[in-house]
Amino acid sequence: MADDPNADKGAKPGGENPPPNTPPASPPTDLEAVKAEAAANALAGFNEQLKGIAGVDSLDALKAQAEQAEAKALEDQGKYRELAEAAQKKADAAEAKAAESQTLLNQERAKVAIVGAASQAGAIDVGLVHTLLGGAASVDQDGTVTIGGKPPGEAVKALLEEKPYLAAASGKQGSGAGASGGDSHESKLADAKKAGNVGEVLKLQRTAGGN
Repeated sequence: MADDPNADKGAKPGGENPPPNTPPASPPTDLEAVKAEAAANALAGFNEQLKGIAGVDSLDALKAQAEQAEAKALEDQGKYRELAEAAQKKADAAEAKAAESQTLLNQERAKVAIVGAASQAGAIDVGLVHTLLGGAASVDQDGTVTIGGKPPGEAVKALLEEKPYLAAASGKQGSGAGASGGDSHESKLADAKKAGNVGEVLKLQRTAGGN
């Protein structure tokens, strides 16, 4: 019988073949460890890029940097607000002071105008004339004084015509001077009380007591 060329030369008599050469088994792969390593490598690469762009090497550091910048911006904003409020207060105070000064100046201008007109008209008590007319005085932007829309001279003249006892006597009084003098004194006293001129009231009361 011829030999079979395909026959396994290493076959043992009886037809039993030796087992094939099997490579050693690989250890089982830890997928979680692989994922963790890949994530760590990716994070390291990202942090390296972040450091080159923002100067920080982690997202936490970047967040802290942003929070610090926001806090600084709020602080600066608060300082600017305080400075603006302080400047506004100073401006308001200066404006109020200027308005007060202008008011006092206008009052003095009105007083000078009324007293001057009263003196020229021959008023006995120019202070009382000013007290009676001062409340109706106004001063425009040019410094012009008017009394109830009239020039001071006209206003004083009208007052003296209405209350002739405020003007100096121009001649001798007639036989009815006594009664007229009494009426004049009472009218003066009433006007002084109305104007709140305490000094004039006391003077008139002393005069009445002396009579």
